[in-house]
Amino acid sequence: MADTERAVRHGQLLSSLLRADARPSEIRWQLVELTRMRASVAECAGRVEFYSRMLTEGRSTAAAHAQNVLAELHNEGALASADVVSLSRAVLARPEKKLVRAQLSWLDRTVRDEPGCASAAVRVLAEAIETTADIGLRERMARIITRQLRVADERTREELADAARAWEIEERFTLPPPAPLARFTVARTVVETVQLYRRVTARPHDDWSLDERFLDAVIRFTYRDRNELSTALGRLIDHEVPAAQQDPSWWQRQQQRRWCDRQPWSMRTLAAIATGALRYPPRGPTRSTPLTDRMAEWGTLVLEGAVLPPFALATPTFDNGGIDAAELVERLREYAELGLRPGPVDFAQALVRVAPTARPEVLLMADALRPPEGARLAAWLRSDHSDAETDAFPNYLSAALRGPPPNKRGHSSPLSEYQLPIPEVQAAWMSWVDRDRLSRIVNLPGTKGPRVHRAVMAALVSQDIRDRTAGVDALAALATADELRPDLLARALPVRAQTGRLASSLRDTRRVLGAHRTWPLLAAILPVLFASNPTPGLPDVVAVAADCARKSGARGDLPGLDAVLRRGDASRLAAAARALSVALSSN
Repeated sequence: MADTERAVRHGQLLSSLLRADARPSEIRWQLVELTRMRASVAECAGRVEFYSRMLTEGRSTAAAHAQNVLAELHNEGALASADVVSLSRAVLARPEKKLVRAQLSWLDRTVRDEPGCASAAVRVLAEAIETTADIGLRERMARIITRQLRVADERTREELADAARAWEIEERFTLPPPAPLARFTVARTVVETVQLYRRVTARPHDDWSLDERFLDAVIRFTYRDRNELSTALGRLIDHEVPAAQQDPSWWQRQQQRRWCDRQPWSMRTLAAIATGALRYPPRGPTRSTPLTDRMAEWGTLVLEGAVLPPFALATPTFDNGGIDAAELVERLREYAELGLRPGPVDFAQALVRVAPTARPEVLLMADALRPPEGARLAAWLRSDHSDAETDAFPNYLSAALRGPPPNKRGHSSPLSEYQLPIPEVQAAWMSWVDRDRLSRIVNLPGTKGPRVHRAVMAALVSQDIRDRTAGVDALAALATADELRPDLLARALPVRAQTGRLASSLRDTRRVLGAHRTWPLLAAILPVLFASNPTPGLPDVVAVAADCARKSGARGDLPGLDAVLRRGDASRLAAAARALSVALSSN
């Protein structure tokens, strides 16, 4: 091969190896050809930029080849020692441990041969040691820093002392308070109610709040001024319902009756009943849900000419579907003043939407309400809903409150978090990681017990990094609300936990919550992991624990740690355990 062709082919191979979309098989054969080419030092010296990019950005196999070529160039004097130090900053941040170990050896040799580079090398190592998770690599970096610090200049020693202060006990920071819950907006005028009707009947939708707002508006405005509501909605309903006019003939009434036999309970039939256009209850197939049953309950009162309630008890207070306890107590008090008894379905839906409370004034007002609703509400507000009496609820609520069938997977909750905003109940129905649902569940008011913590742990050890990020966000939400229970999280560990994934999640938790709040989690989780069979990722979890223990000032004994130390081997687990033991004993 001529020199010109050889140079062109050399450049083509290097360019191909730098492609981000190159296949592993392509990289393998290109490296074989590049090795067989046996490029001389002079040929490689003219392409240092390509080899440097391959070392810092290329695939692991290509980076290893570039590392060997650049090391040879450095030995031959074709690569400056300052360039070796500069390259090391990016290489030490790579995830390949073999590549990092080789770079550390090369950097250490470089400083021994040229002590003038010691100051720059120490700075690079000080940055790398902060971001390296592997305890073995961190110990090796620390040893190299100790050796090279003797020949570094005084300014570098002062800068390293400043960096060392960051390794001291971390200052506890205050988490921001939970954001206030957004209020549920209701229609304030009949015009808004008409607009809602157009939206809920125009096309199928999955916005639960539209249906809730329309039902609330129809109930309120029917009580306040039914004539105004009938006039406004009548223009839209009269052409949709047969025989909607006043004083229909016998034949027209029969026509409407037959039409009702085919119609389910819906927003259209509810509006027709409210305006007086529909005189018979819909008897078509209707799926029983909290919303349709509440529509049927209120619509039956209208058709029977009974006294109507001024508002619905189950209308949410907040956008998450929840009802403020004090507001529900006030609604029941107004019902009592009007001599009204709540509808069973409406009251049941309101009951499951209200969160427990410890406010004594609310509990006293609930106790003073008329029985039996007052007694049920007072008992519900004082309970954590874990052992709710399901027989007192409609069938669909009872089934949801009981949870999924035992020893069966693949079931999802029959009711959404907006219809049943009880965290423990919703978490019991989570048989797979659902990031959006998990976020909503941990932000619901109410007790966050073992089921919620089990759902969070499932996300923390998930294969999908997006699930693990959602798990860390859930931990932050629980910690912000002071509802994070390390003991429940430890009990939720799977039998064969993926400790490597757990270590990744805990490192992110350490960055979000700080060492002081992450250490209690690790102190509860590690004894469980020590008592089970060691897994490949356990040393990484212990390394995170050592970092958190040192920065949080933790001290004391950790069950199971002594047993690991007594093994006395040279494994990564033993090295991480020694670092954790030193941190706990030196604080």
